[in-house]
Amino acid sequence: MSTDITFVRHAVYHSDPEEFSSRRYAHLSPAGKLDAAALADSLSERNFSTIYSSPYVRALETAENFRNFSSSPSMSGIILVHELLEERDFGDLDGKVLPYDDYIRLWQTDSPDFSEQLGVESLASLEARAEKFLQTVAETHIRENVIAFTHSGFILAVYSVLFGTPESKNLLSFPILNYCEHRTFTIKLC
Repeated sequence: MSTDITFVRHAVYHSDPEEFSSRRYAHLSPAGKLDAAALADSLSERNFSTIYSSPYVRALETAENFRNFSSSPSMSGIILVHELLEERDFGDLDGKVLPYDDYIRLWQTDSPDFSEQLGVESLASLEARAEKFLQTVAETHIRENVIAFTHSGFILAVYSVLFGTPESKNLLSFPILNYCEHRTFTIKLC
């Protein structure tokens, strides 16, 4: 028994280049709304049984635009908001300007400087959330086709769960999806 899960990185959102991180309440840009509508058209043949979304505004708006522009009758239902799909929690760094090198270090290591002192979610915790989401969906939606709107960090954790954590512990060794890009995985229950 298996479940197909399509993960979509949210569409382009309004952002302030002076801020870093989650931007929990950022809305989609006009281009982002168009991208979500185009995604609905490109995936119209998939007949998803369920739509999941991160509670972050940019992911939820991507899911709503996808649903609203989808020609599939199965897409008229509600969007299930799931906290496990949230972006990595950047703790005290959320909304702060961060040098690029420090941002890269966040994804390359579980530095105690970040996780313990600044409250940044560990990579192990992010991977555990991804694994829990995969298990929950696989158990709940047997033989179904599900779509989940989320964030690049969460999708990197999904890669790590499915293909193994890179020996380097650097999640950036996995491909980072562009805005509104998607990947589908078949999850089999053991």
